[in-house]
Amino acid sequence: MKIILFPFLGIMMLAGTGTNAQKITYGDEAMTFLAGESCFKIQYKYHGMVVGDVSETVYRTNKRNYLNEKTPGKGNEWEKSWIEARSKYYEPKFEELLNKYLAKKGVSVSKNDTSAKYRMVVRTLKTDPIYPERYYYPFYPLPFPLHHYSTYNPNVDFEVSWIEIATDSLMAKVEMINTSHFEGDYYIDNFKPSKSLVDSYAVAGKKIGKFMSNSIQAIKKGR
Repeated sequence: MKIILFPFLGIMMLAGTGTNAQKITYGDEAMTFLAGESCFKIQYKYHGMVVGDVSETVYRTNKRNYLNEKTPGKGNEWEKSWIEARSKYYEPKFEELLNKYLAKKGVSVSKNDTSAKYRMVVRTLKTDPIYPERYYYPFYPLPFPLHHYSTYNPNVDFEVSWIEIATDSLMAKVEMINTSHFEGDYYIDNFKPSKSLVDSYAVAGKKIGKFMSNSIQAIKKGR
């Protein structure tokens, strides 16, 4: 039996209400291996990520070339900022919200932890910057009329795994699909992908932090 956690109620997307669900897809559903652990090492992966409807490689190549044709060098600058946003914005925000909830249980997560028994691997499966990205760049396919994009929020799909470091054994795996959160104005004139997507990483960190905290609490009650 798979455990499906209560979905996070999202904001209005298109004509309806968006949600992002979180579920265990592999391993210990009760997360009993968390018992007694006070620290975890964390790692981020982006290999195989899809952007919109194409691979990240295709997306980056097309956008870099398009921008360079308009202004020489601009595409190269964009590609550099695209990569740097991960360590500069996304990962710190994920950890900030994750640690905020885990701290209540006396637990911490860090990239540099050398004493942890388990490693958390946060893999980004899909990123969709949505509206202005599709507006600005003609290589990006439009599945429906442009004006709909003003209410369709940037979102990210995640996969989070817990691995025992000594044995490289996968203990559990969770997926979070269509993780999004709207903060601020994402209109054409002031849209920045790094700002729009960082909110998705914040929501993901919060959800995983609450999930781990609830699992730890449940384990303690079951003793």
